[in-house]
Amino acid sequence: MDVCSDSAIGHTVRQRLRVLLFVVVGIGMLTLRADVAAGHQAESTAPASAPHEDAYRQALALLQEEADPEAAIALLQPMVATRPLYRQANNGSVAFWLAEAYARAGYERQAFVMRRMGARAALQSNAIDWWLVDAFVRDVFQGQHRNEYLYASELYMRALDEVPADGPERLMRTVTTHLAAAAVLLSDGQRAQTGTKRPTAERLDEGWQAPPELPAYLAAWWRREDPDLVTTRNERLEEHLQRLARAWDTYRPEGQLDDRALVFLRLGEPKFTTTVRFDTPQMRQRVINEIPGVTTFDFRDNEVWSFRHIDRNATYLFAEIDDRYYEVEVLELLPRRLRRGFSSSARGQRESQATVYALYETYKTLSTYAVEYGTRFSDVSNYLFDLDMQRLYGGQTQVVPESPATVAARETSRARTEDAWFVQQRERTVPDAESFVLADIPAWDYALRAARFLEPDGRTRTEVYWGLDTAGIGQEDDRVERLGLTPASVATKRLLESVLVHRADTYAVEARARGVQQVDARRTNGQRTGWVEGTDAVVAALGQDDRPYHVGLQWNGHLLGEVPDPDALTMESAGPLTSLTQHRIDSLRTLDASGTTLEMSDLKPLRFDDPTADPATAPPYPYATLGPDTPVAIYFELYHLTVPDGEKARYTVAYELVRREDRGLLERTFTEDNPERSVTTLAQESTQPRTSELILIDWQDTWEAGTVELTVRVTDEATGAAKERTLRFDISPSSS
Repeated sequence: MDVCSDSAIGHTVRQRLRVLLFVVVGIGMLTLRADVAAGHQAESTAPASAPHEDAYRQALALLQEEADPEAAIALLQPMVATRPLYRQANNGSVAFWLAEAYARAGYERQAFVMRRMGARAALQSNAIDWWLVDAFVRDVFQGQHRNEYLYASELYMRALDEVPADGPERLMRTVTTHLAAAAVLLSDGQRAQTGTKRPTAERLDEGWQAPPELPAYLAAWWRREDPDLVTTRNERLEEHLQRLARAWDTYRPEGQLDDRALVFLRLGEPKFTTTVRFDTPQMRQRVINEIPGVTTFDFRDNEVWSFRHIDRNATYLFAEIDDRYYEVEVLELLPRRLRRGFSSSARGQRESQATVYALYETYKTLSTYAVEYGTRFSDVSNYLFDLDMQRLYGGQTQVVPESPATVAARETSRARTEDAWFVQQRERTVPDAESFVLADIPAWDYALRAARFLEPDGRTRTEVYWGLDTAGIGQEDDRVERLGLTPASVATKRLLESVLVHRADTYAVEARARGVQQVDARRTNGQRTGWVEGTDAVVAALGQDDRPYHVGLQWNGHLLGEVPDPDALTMESAGPLTSLTQHRIDSLRTLDASGTTLEMSDLKPLRFDDPTADPATAPPYPYATLGPDTPVAIYFELYHLTVPDGEKARYTVAYELVRREDRGLLERTFTEDNPERSVTTLAQESTQPRTSELILIDWQDTWEAGTVELTVRVTDEATGAAKERTLRFDISPSSS
C-alpha cells in the first residue's frame, strides 16, 4: 500500500514548474529562470527602478486609451524576462498587459504564450494577479488547450485564496463574475452559510456582491466536488470553467452574464432550444393587422430552453430586455398594451382577442416542452376555435358564452398564478447543478464501514472496511463495447484499485493510501458470494485537531492487462477504466490524544466464526445486515485509562442492545414503538492505560426482521470519565 502526504494537484504543478520556462514573444526568445520567480511575490509591492515604473505606466496608459499596442509591446518586452509579475496597485501584471498588447496587435499566438508564461510564474511564486488569472483561464478553456487545464484549474483555485477587496472597476467586475458563476451552483442552504444571495441577471445589474467568506467556501466546495480522487485533476472544476468560457463568449451581452449564462453554468447544454415566433402569417392577420400601433417588434425576442434529460420541469423562458436576456414569465413576452385594460368596448374586445391569440401562439410552443402549459394551450385553443366558428357561420352556430375581454382577463391572471407555481415546482425538482463528468462510467454496488483508532504518536488512523459486488461487471458492457472490445472476452476479470483519501477541513488532500488487487468474478474472496473485500487505512497528517476532517474512498475497475507477477500486482497491469465507485464520509473528528481523559476508538465489526481465534486474524465485516449464519464480534480500543501507582486501571463496560422489529403502516400508526432492550455490564481491569476489548453478538433465534443497535459505554472508575460508541445492523433472519 502506497502512502503519500502532498496535495496531489499542487505537488504535480510544483514538480512540473521546476524547469526552465522558455517563452516565445514578439521578436525573439526570452528565457525566464525558475529562480527569478522566487522574487515575484515581493515585486508586486517593492518599488522597481524608475525606468521600469515609467515604462509600466506609459504602456498602461496606451492600452487603457486603446492607443498604439505596438508601442506598448516595445515598452513591456524588456521587463517581462525579469519582472513578469510586476504591477502597480491592482492594475495587472506586466505579463498580463503584454499579452493584452499582443492580442490587440493581432498576435494571438504570442498573447497566449505570454499568458501561459505569466501563469507559470504565478504558480511558482504564488503571486496571484486576478487580471492574469481571468485572461489565462478563459484563453485555455475557450481554446480547449487541454494540456493546460491542470495549470488553469490550479491557478483558479489559488486565486480564490487571494480575492482583492478593492481595485479598478474592470477588475472587480471580473472577480464578481467568477464568484457569481460559482455561487449559482450552490444550494440555497450552502449559500446561506456565507450569507450569499443567489446570483441572477437582475441582481448582477443591481451590483450583486460576494460576502468576504464566499471565496474560501467555494475553494473547499470545489475540492469536495472533485469526482475522481485518483487523478491530480479536478474534472468537475474543469467542466465548470469550460462552461464559463462558453457563457463568457455567448451569454454575456453588455459585459455581464445574463440569466441564460447562469442556467447554462448550472445545467450545461440544453436538450432543445426554440423561440416563440410572433412574426407568423397568422399573427399578422389576427394581431398585427387588427391592432393599430402594434408591430412584431413590440413582442420580445425570446429563447426557450428545455433540459428534459435532467428533469421534466426543467424548461426556461428567456426574453431580451434592454439588450440582455432575463428569465421571464409568459406575459412579459407581450406588449404592455396586450397585458391589461380588457374593456367591453369594441376596441377593447379586439385587443382582448389579440391577447388571447398571442397567448395561443406562446402556449403552442411551450406546451411542446413542458406539459404544465398543455392545459392552458388546450383551453385557449378551444376558445379560439369556437370564436372562429361563430365568426364563420354567424347565428347558425352556438354563441360563444364568454367575451374576449373576459377570457383575456382570466387567462392573463391564470398565467401569472400558474407561472409562479411552475417556477416553485421547478425549484423543488431540478437539481441546483448538473454535472456530466464521468457520467458514462458505471458504478458497482458496495458495502462499507469505517472506524477511527489512535496511533501511539497521537495521530488518528482511519480504517475503512469494504466489499464490492462483482456483479457490477455485467453493467460495463456498453463501456467495453465503446472501447472496441467484446464484453464476453473480458467478462470476469478486472484489476481493482482502491484509493483512500484523507482531506483537511478545507478538503485539501493531506494523505492518501492505495491498494491493488485482481478480481475474478468466478472466484471471489468475500464473505458473501460474488463479493470482493478489502481494508484501507490512512493516518492523519497532524495529531489532535479541533477542525473536522473528511475521507473519501474510490474504487477504479480496469480491464486486466498482462500480469508479470501475480504476487506483486501494480497499476502497470491496468487496462482502460471500466467502472468508478465512490463513497465519502464528511466531518469526522480526530481522537483526543491529550492523555488527560478517557478516549475510545470506534467499534470495528469482525466476522468471528471461531471464538477461540486471535481477533487479529478475523476479517472485518463491512456489511449492514446480520443473519443467523453471520457470527459477528465487535472490537474496540481504549486510551488514557487511569492507572494508579502500583495498581490497575479499573473500568466498566456496559453493552446495551436495542432491537426493533419491522412494523407495518397500521401498526406504526396505532401502536407505540416498544423496542426490546438488554444491558450487560462488566467490570474490567488493565495494567496499561491503553487496552482493547472484544465482544460477540449472539444471534437469537427469536429475532425477527428489523434492526439491532449496539451501544458500548465505557466508564473510567478512577475519574468517572465516560465514552460511548454505537453500531447499527439490519436484521434478516433469511440472510447469511
